[in-house]
Amino acid sequence: MLLLPPAAIQAQCTPQRSWAVYYVRAGETLTGLATRFSTTVNTLINANCLTATNLFVGQAVRVPPGRIVDADLYVGASYQPFDGGFMVWSADSSAISVYTYVDSRLRSFSARTYSRWSLPAATVVPPPGRVLPMSSFGRVWNGQPAISASLGWALTPEQGYTMLVRYNANARVEFFSIPDGRLLTRINDTNTWLLGGIQSPSLPTPLPPVPTTPPIGLPNPRLINATFQPFEGGFMVWRSDDSSVWAYVYGTSQMSVYAASTYARWGIDTVSVPPSGRLRPDQGFGRVWTNVPLLRSQLGWALTGEQGFQSLVTFSPFNETVSFTLPDGRLLSRFSGSTWTVSGTGVPPVIGITSPGESTPGG
Repeated sequence: MLLLPPAAIQAQCTPQRSWAVYYVRAGETLTGLATRFSTTVNTLINANCLTATNLFVGQAVRVPPGRIVDADLYVGASYQPFDGGFMVWSADSSAISVYTYVDSRLRSFSARTYSRWSLPAATVVPPPGRVLPMSSFGRVWNGQPAISASLGWALTPEQGYTMLVRYNANARVEFFSIPDGRLLTRINDTNTWLLGGIQSPSLPTPLPPVPTTPPIGLPNPRLINATFQPFEGGFMVWRSDDSSVWAYVYGTSQMSVYAASTYARWGIDTVSVPPSGRLRPDQGFGRVWTNVPLLRSQLGWALTGEQGFQSLVTFSPFNETVSFTLPDGRLLSRFSGSTWTVSGTGVPPVIGITSPGESTPGG
């Protein structure tokens, strides 16, 4: 059996946890899966840290976002219940779906759309026992008055979970799960959905919560979904609260910020071949890396695939980001202007929730 990649690379490999999970069926091969999901065999090997090219029935293989045909997958997601329905954010598309009980309909909004909407004003105060939606959910709730009127207030803060999604032969979602185990199922290929049923007890366990204690002395903490990718010379972070991409370069301590309205229009380099053990960034990170030559030369190649996590962000009284946490627990703090410092000791990362890991196109 052929071993790939070499042991030295394999020891440093990090699985692409922000991607959806596909379970191998009888007769399927890496070559077949690469064709089906519009990727390459090497990409699947690196994203899954595979040590062998042979697959077995039932093996969990992470596959990139894109056209999914006739498949059941597990996807990182966020969920928030409301008086009149709920919202779900899906990491494979970064879209937010809104389900309203009053009409049993599902409305979806792309990151390109909701990233332009503003968050609720700080003066908006929910009634006792209710919660004001924040981050991307807050943008949809605040930017669509008809939807907020149907939903009402949030019942709890948003939570991360692993969502089961089934696609049909036309790449349309047939059903998906919510955290309590029920399934939202499309009726006769329409936009009317039935909520009910219990999923299989063999589903993955819920993602672990992250600590919500803010760093001492820093104001206005907020927990947001984010995506992280390390590079040879730094790293990139995608933030769900505004869909921006942040790029940090080691040595310079400089942070560059790119709005979704800017990088969403850029193309992606799909031709350059990375050296062994390295990856070419994709999605929103790939768009920034491709179109900012100086940053590309400073960052070099990606070391691993993207990973979703929850970042604790603190803000100044003027709503300017003061600091945010990285997946390994370190704190990235603004020193002055665009100069930042990294402090703290790395701890085991909390993986799985992105949200929204990509903007349109993604992080």
